[in-house]
Amino acid sequence: MMLAKKPEIVILEDRADQGILREICAGIEEEGLFYRIEKTEVVMDPGMLAHKAAEESILGAGIGIVLSHAVLTFDKLPAEHPLFQLEEKDLMKGRSRARALGKNAARLVRRQPFSMEEF
Repeated sequence: MMLAKKPEIVILEDRADQGILREICAGIEEEGLFYRIEKTEVVMDPGMLAHKAAEESILGAGIGIVLSHAVLTFDKLPAEHPLFQLEEKDLMKGRSRARALGKNAARLVRRQPFSMEEF
């Protein structure tokens, strides 16, 4: 039996900062979309995780998080050229950038303009 994939943004994470993960998810929820979080045991950089997540998502949007580094990409982009990155140094302004990254993931799927106030 084959299970149908749901229309959701896929988030692959490796030891993700829980505060960042929570804010990203809140941003996606605020825009009215669904997400799925998967932990990975495979050591990869967040860009590669994001690309793999985007390929797994039927919506084509994926987020990769390793520790305090998060990346958003689209399945049609090369892995080395993600749309948005959030690094630990960016968190000095607060976690609002993590929420904006989640919002932008949803806006990517809905083909709406990105929220640029935090980027």
